[in-house]
Amino acid sequence: MGRLLLVWRLIARDLRRRPGEAVVFLLAVTVAGASLTLGLASDDAVATGYAKTREATAGPDVVAVTTAADPTAVARRIADTPGVAAQSDPVFAFDTYVEAHGRKAHSSVEGRDGSPAVVDRPLVTSGTWVRPGGAVLERGFARALGVHVGDRVTIGTRDYPVVGTAISAATSVYPWSDAAQGPGPSDFGGRIWLTTADTRTAAKDTDAAGVHLIHLKLTDPAATQRWQKSVFTPDRRGDAWVNTHNWQGILQTDSAMIRNSRPALVVGGSLLAVAAVVTLAALATVRSARDNRRAALLKAVGAGPATVTAVLLAQYLLLTLLATALGLTVGTLTAPHVVDPSAGLLNTLGPPDANTVTAALLLAVLVAATGALGPPCAPPAPVPSTPWPTRRTCSHVTRT
Repeated sequence: MGRLLLVWRLIARDLRRRPGEAVVFLLAVTVAGASLTLGLASDDAVATGYAKTREATAGPDVVAVTTAADPTAVARRIADTPGVAAQSDPVFAFDTYVEAHGRKAHSSVEGRDGSPAVVDRPLVTSGTWVRPGGAVLERGFARALGVHVGDRVTIGTRDYPVVGTAISAATSVYPWSDAAQGPGPSDFGGRIWLTTADTRTAAKDTDAAGVHLIHLKLTDPAATQRWQKSVFTPDRRGDAWVNTHNWQGILQTDSAMIRNSRPALVVGGSLLAVAAVVTLAALATVRSARDNRRAALLKAVGAGPATVTAVLLAQYLLLTLLATALGLTVGTLTAPHVVDPSAGLLNTLGPPDANTVTAALLLAVLVAATGALGPPCAPPAPVPSTPWPTRRTCSHVTRT
């Protein structure tokens, strides 16, 4: 009988005789693998989602907000500032309260035209982009209000049909999406896009003064703070009030949304992993006597150390690899619902990366080896084929 056939028959016999142990082992390792995957996924989920959204929407490096009466002149001065690679035309926006389904919510309203901007091109996720008389809501804001394409939203004294939803990296996700607030304290809020003409009409209806937003791309996106402090100086801004926000601050705000939930994920995952290890240790203790007896029998019939190790390790390794695959799958499917901060970003998670898979496989090998070794020492059961007594030993028989 070949070694592989022997090992397979012994594994099949154990699984038929003791299916409960196999199921408990499988569940314990699956829980440990899922906890590991979930913990690793939460580390950079928001940064990954924001980077994807920035790339898909030509997100700005810096957003300049000004109350200047002549925003075009401010835009020209900004364009002449060293380090500016590209910028969009000034976007008129104002801060107000909107109403949908009988609920009022704070929001900015931004005016856009049908042609895409050079910087900050919101990505439509449902419906269409703005058209005269129609409104597009930021996707996270729309979900918070329970608004879908075809519903209506009231701005000032007018109702606008919702023609689409979109996402953008120019502001933080809802409820920190309102970038149209001028000097003074800022409140939370959402984001709505109308045509430029509809935005100015709505601003008159609400008596809002409004601001202008200028979206910028820099030659060095990592040097936004240096540009804001040492390059974009007051003499370049002029006398008008101009405030700036950079993409790093937007990402930091987005990350803060899951900051409170991350400790729970880490602690919860660690407790689940510890519970899994305790379960595996208990199973190893239960199996130790049987495994020692099997090792003694195999040695008695002439099996070498390699065969004995393979027989004891194979079942644990097969079950652990299966459980690891299940754990990776469960963790990957669960993570987007746990660590996503908002519908305002593209999907933050995908298939497990190489680091996660490697860590899970290392866990699988460690668990399999631990299960096969069992407790450090246990008395073997009597071996019928050996007439001599045996000493107290772990996994081998010694003549006296």
